[in-house]
Amino acid sequence: MPIFAPVFRALKKAGVPFLVIGGHAVVLHGHLRNTFDLDLLISDSRFAAGQTTLITLGYRTYFQTEAFLQLHAPENLPPLDLMIVDDRTFRRIEDTSNEKLLDGEQVPADQKVYSIFEDHTHLVKRGKERKPVEFGHKVFLAESSQGLITDYQALDGNPANTTPVKPSLDRHQQVFHCPPELYAGDRGFYSAENVDHCQQAGVSQVCIPHRGGQKTAEQEALERSRAFKQGQRFRVGIEGRISVLFRGRGMKRCRAKGRERFEALVGAAVLANNLLRIADLLRNRKPARHAKAA
Repeated sequence: MPIFAPVFRALKKAGVPFLVIGGHAVVLHGHLRNTFDLDLLISDSRFAAGQTTLITLGYRTYFQTEAFLQLHAPENLPPLDLMIVDDRTFRRIEDTSNEKLLDGEQVPADQKVYSIFEDHTHLVKRGKERKPVEFGHKVFLAESSQGLITDYQALDGNPANTTPVKPSLDRHQQVFHCPPELYAGDRGFYSAENVDHCQQAGVSQVCIPHRGGQKTAEQEALERSRAFKQGQRFRVGIEGRISVLFRGRGMKRCRAKGRERFEALVGAAVLANNLLRIADLLRNRKPARHAKAA
């Protein structure tokens, strides 16, 4: 990248660590990408030194925010954008970048940084054709037969759907002092261990379809039973509740910064859902009948 050499040399001479990001980083990783502007990432503690260095090369500030600086370039140098992050985030990205480019090691998914602004973001593999990969957090939800959300958890990383079953049973027992009558989930929740956990906890009806391998005759009969099909219809209703949380309760996107605020947003959406559901139940409640006096 000879056209960028003067920029790289000046920043190194000034002692300003930087990372190449954006389109040119994609090219460095061996993928074709049409791009011209140079995008660099620097830490906020070295931002002033980096800006001064670039001004001495002839760059001029065009647009600036707290986390972004866009610069007009002199005739002999390319346009340049700077992204500014805190020192901790810069070190995390720098460490994983060095491992990948210099040591040739595969960086574990839980050590990668997927967002320089929200470093708690995880890569979520959903296995769907249109969206096989998304970024954010998995959220576990449990719903009662009355449409009230009784449990929610923002999960770390990209855990298998089998993971939350036993902890959710434990939380239900702790809150309600009894097991749920029905535990329904899609086939992603299935494992023999999870079925055992439900039965040992005292769940009356376990409605989780078998996944993988050959079904036993007993499992085939269970999944054809009326009670099992009713449980699965209830689970489909939970999918509708998730859609309501996204579309009508504000849970589709969190614009507040930080993991704690993300969890607060999920909690607020759950609270809003439950308050509206309770109001709906009260409004539609049939009035009590009183016996006539003799």
